[in-house]
Amino acid sequence: DLLLAPDAFASTLVLWLLVGQCVPILVTGVLWAVWGTSPGKRVLRLRIVDADTGQPMTVRQAILRTAGYVLTFATCGAGFLWVPFNPRRQALHDRIANTVVINE
Repeated sequence: DLLLAPDAFASTLVLWLLVGQCVPILVTGVLWAVWGTSPGKRVLRLRIVDADTGQPMTVRQAILRTAGYVLTFATCGAGFLWVPFNPRRQALHDRIANTVVINE
């Protein structure tokens, strides 16, 4: 019984947080590197590109964007609050990777 074993509860909680949060973010990062977009953005015909050149983002940028995404979610989504105040509409993870989201 998990209620009678607090150590088991804590480790189970940590495991589910890793699986439930980190794995989807990592999968999204891989898709950014491969497709240049996420599944949702792909359906909406949005693409993630280098903010300065408009060229497809590099694998390095996808990695940086993924790390920034983790920070954005670790702050309960506070990284998204930058969007309305940034002329390029960049969230924290976009600023870290120097990327923008564009319509195809």
